[in-house]
Amino acid sequence: MVRITGGKLKGRTISSSDAVGLRPTTSFFREWIFNVLNNHLDLDQVELLDLFSGTGIISFEFISRGAVRSTCVEKNRDLCSMINKSAEPLDISNIDVVCTDCISYLDNLRKNGKFNFNTVFIDAPYEESELTKNILSKIFSMSDLVHEELIIIFETSKSCSFDIPPEYGLIRSKTTGSTKMDIIRRNIDRYRI
Repeated sequence: MVRITGGKLKGRTISSSDAVGLRPTTSFFREWIFNVLNNHLDLDQVELLDLFSGTGIISFEFISRGAVRSTCVEKNRDLCSMINKSAEPLDISNIDVVCTDCISYLDNLRKNGKFNFNTVFIDAPYEESELTKNILSKIFSMSDLVHEELIIIFETSKSCSFDIPPEYGLIRSKTTGSTKMDIIRRNIDRYRI
């Protein structure tokens, strides 16, 4: 079980799994993310794209804190089913689960000319840093579709580094243990706290 750390569902739990490679974002980093975001956006206006969702804990944290909607993209069918089952007892209807791989999902968004999210969370397997790089590149290439002040949060191993285009700026970065969390924002120079 994984415990929700804040919002109206604080203290409630969702299911976890012993699936190979599953590594839910720690409560430390979840709380850190929201401590940072509270100063940068209205959580009740968030439309989240949660890539490599795993247990879905990031989506549940955002929904608990008032997000409008979250779309979980996860290719493991058992995990997709688990996210849906976790939502039922919490009476959550604004989490959508899409069971596909994240690259294909982004390709379809591009093909359909729609990217209805203002916040993206990426948590690819640590050993597949190229996958995170490819995901970021795909999102960066959709500048005609993505929100003008899109926020991207990505969790990687601490040894990873990525080239961020000039139109994005770093809000905050945190490294603890083997994990690094980066939060970037598009057109950050337009934003004033």
